[in-house]
Amino acid sequence: MKQKLKRYLSVLCLGTFAFLFAGNLLAAQRTPPPPDPVQVNRDVRAGTQNLDRDVNAGVKNLQRLTNDANKFEAEAKRAKTLADKADKVAQDAFDAATKCDEARFARLSKQANDLMDQARKAKEKADAMGNEVDKKVKETAERINSRISNLQNMLGQGFKAAKDQGLPDNSVTVGNLRDAQNALNQEIAKQNSGGTKENNFQDEGSLSRLNKAKNEFDNQMKKIREGSDPTETLQKADQLLKAGAAWLENRCPPKVGALPKKPVDFFVAVNNQPQTVACISDGLTAEDSRRLKAMLNHAVLASTPGGTLIRSPQSAETIERAAKENGLSLCFKPEPDFCTIMTPLTPFRGHDHKAHEHSGRGPHEHDASDLPLDWGVTPPEIVVRLE
Repeated sequence: MKQKLKRYLSVLCLGTFAFLFAGNLLAAQRTPPPPDPVQVNRDVRAGTQNLDRDVNAGVKNLQRLTNDANKFEAEAKRAKTLADKADKVAQDAFDAATKCDEARFARLSKQANDLMDQARKAKEKADAMGNEVDKKVKETAERINSRISNLQNMLGQGFKAAKDQGLPDNSVTVGNLRDAQNALNQEIAKQNSGGTKENNFQDEGSLSRLNKAKNEFDNQMKKIREGSDPTETLQKADQLLKAGAAWLENRCPPKVGALPKKPVDFFVAVNNQPQTVACISDGLTAEDSRRLKAMLNHAVLASTPGGTLIRSPQSAETIERAAKENGLSLCFKPEPDFCTIMTPLTPFRGHDHKAHEHSGRGPHEHDASDLPLDWGVTPPEIVVRLE
């Protein structure tokens, strides 16, 4: 019995010792030893001396990324080119639909959809390439800023360790840490310097050059994205195809001569593409007209002393941007001209646009057309329905 008790106590003691040893080891791993102020001084001075070299390496890294940015720009422009082609084919498809040419509409619709798919895939690829470039540019700047921040944090830990060791402020160790701090601050200020005019700015600091390079990169990427975004063009092409399909679904209106003599309610589809009306102020040259025609694909409604009135399938934002880019002013803010008129299919159907054009009335407040007195039947009531 005593032998068993001794053996049990022995095992218990060994287990307790092993547990305590493991706990102490874990505690030692969790709590790193305090830094040596002397070593901190050496490390900070070495980091300060290498700071210019590290920042210049970041600048060179941004220069190498220029090639990636050029590839992104090429793919983004490819996506926009494909979208423009899709838009042109979609316009032809819609034209075929208005002429009830189903076979031609089907062929052109497929071609437009294929181009739109290619444009979307090219845009996805370009977006991925652009995001990767943005990520590398950001990482380059953050790497340098992190290196400076680490040196500053290291100094703070060195001062704390010296204080915990009871070293006085006038000790050699603390004095060395202060010298290291001053040297780091001076080096950071030097690297942030924009240079001097007397030296033709050849003495500009590497950190200043890095920040400038990063800003130029960011601006370049933003400009590429804004100038090559195919989203609006793809939406327009998609709307054209849907409008064409709707036209074919409603079929083409029969000729008036084929109608029954007695009026009946028979509704037909009309060209209800979204349009925008704008007025270009007087002074439009032939070259201005040529450039605007290429950008807006517009039709001239009227030329007045106050300006040229146009209608375009482009959005109001696109018209305003085109006018700004060509240095032209607008008589009034571009406004939508979108009317769907469904009336009984008789010789009396009418739509008097001039009765409400710029009159302050609502865009769909239409007056019935004035009918001649020699009609032998009672004209049916005009029906205007908004859809």
